[in-house]
Amino acid sequence: LSRGCLDESVAEVQRFGLERVETGGFYLASNERPRELVVVALAREHGIERHALQFTMSGIALSRLFEWAADQDLRVVAQFHSHASTAFLSVVDRDHGLSVRDFTTTVIPTFANPPGEPAVWGWWRFDGQAWIVVPPPAVVDLRTRRVEFDESGIYER
Repeated sequence: LSRGCLDESVAEVQRFGLERVETGGFYLASNERPRELVVVALAREHGIERHALQFTMSGIALSRLFEWAADQDLRVVAQFHSHASTAFLSVVDRDHGLSVRDFTTTVIPTFANPPGEPAVWGWWRFDGQAWIVVPPPAVVDLRTRRVEFDESGIYER
């Protein structure tokens, strides 16, 4: 996980956490280096819903992101989202998350004051049948791209 992805996601979680709502996004890697998470994709507005106990993205918003990633020779490898208190997979997370083999999800706890250390987040990978706990990735100093997405498209900053 690049330091930039870490910093951007923590700042985004806190921004919305101070409004008492969950938020999230995705980490992407190049197809050549799928273990280096160097792109952070933050959810914008259209087709995105944030509530105190739920964060949802429309199929159209997801489609825009995944199509853009393919065009950029990137792959979406992990999702992050926040919780108000502890890092756990809720029933909604388990039943409606992206349950795709080898896909990773992480929950950033205490959204109003999120920890900047991924070791205290919750990390799970889907093994084809269930979500299993996995260790957090190492944080590395690599160039990071930040994009924002929603039903309207992709915006690079």
